[in-house]
Amino acid sequence: MRSMCRVSSESGFTFVELLVASAMVVAMAGAMIELARGAQASSTAVNEFADTQQKMRIAAEAIQHDLSMAGAGSVLASGGGPLAQFAPAVRPAAGLAGDSDVTYAADRATILYMPATRAEADVVSATPVAMSIGGTPSCTRSTTCGFQDGMRAIVFDRTAPGRGYDVFTVADASTRSLTREADEGGFSTAYTSTAHVAEVVAHSYYLDRSDASNVRLMRGDGRSAFALVDGVRNLRFTYYADPDPSTAPAIGAAAGTCVYAPGPPPRPLLAPLGGVSLSELSAAELTDGPFCGTAPNRFDADLLRVRRVRVALQIVSISSSVSRQPSPFELSFDVTPHNLNVAR
Repeated sequence: MRSMCRVSSESGFTFVELLVASAMVVAMAGAMIELARGAQASSTAVNEFADTQQKMRIAAEAIQHDLSMAGAGSVLASGGGPLAQFAPAVRPAAGLAGDSDVTYAADRATILYMPATRAEADVVSATPVAMSIGGTPSCTRSTTCGFQDGMRAIVFDRTAPGRGYDVFTVADASTRSLTREADEGGFSTAYTSTAHVAEVVAHSYYLDRSDASNVRLMRGDGRSAFALVDGVRNLRFTYYADPDPSTAPAIGAAAGTCVYAPGPPPRPLLAPLGGVSLSELSAAELTDGPFCGTAPNRFDADLLRVRRVRVALQIVSISSSVSRQPSPFELSFDVTPHNLNVAR
């Protein structure tokens, strides 16, 4: 009996028992690996979501800020009020290769406005590349009327919309004189004492598609550009106008402008769009005239009655693995610029 008990106690596990135990260990290890993979995938997804949300916020805030300022002008009586009464505050082009002055492109836009600045003056006289200035409070405080070399500026005729405007870079801000950068060419028209010049913000938004795997949203100022965000799938601007053609700026209408035939009473040249609510402008309506201004700064007169702009963005995380093709995040928002909705 003692011998039999000893043999039984020293026999250990059977082969079947070892197989079952091994299978259980492998199954538990596999489950743990899957849990770890799931946790890693969840962590990656959360990080990608946060990254894409941050890109969306950066892009939307930049565009929304500029659109909300679109058309802002001078607070001085000699400045003529909102810039939107004389030049297109938002236009569907960005000055890219192939863009003409009356180009329509849904995926890019240029926004103009005057910032809160002391750099503004009346034009005394002008040549194709330079102008004499003065006549504003800034000119009594500074020999350069607040302008600086390298500053972006706009000069426009205050007698009526479409009588001429130019955005340029100040090459030399000497005493009561501004010289334009030589590589920008000359001004589009011969400006006289009816013109005003001021610092300007001219931001263009467009897509850099040079790398198809990583399209970038660019922000330029006419001289240089930088990438705001990457991973952009789509950008679209939609323009909504007042259907009543008589709401276009009426400055100088009695003598005739690009939006009014001379009176009395002045007759609107723009076509009614029908209804009473804002109407979406098509590509054809934004490129068929009547045209305002002088080449290369002509623009379709319908831009003078734009009251709201819709922006649609699609952005995706470019850190996603090539085996997964995540759906892009989409955002759409409307901006109703104050200076495009002041009483005409």
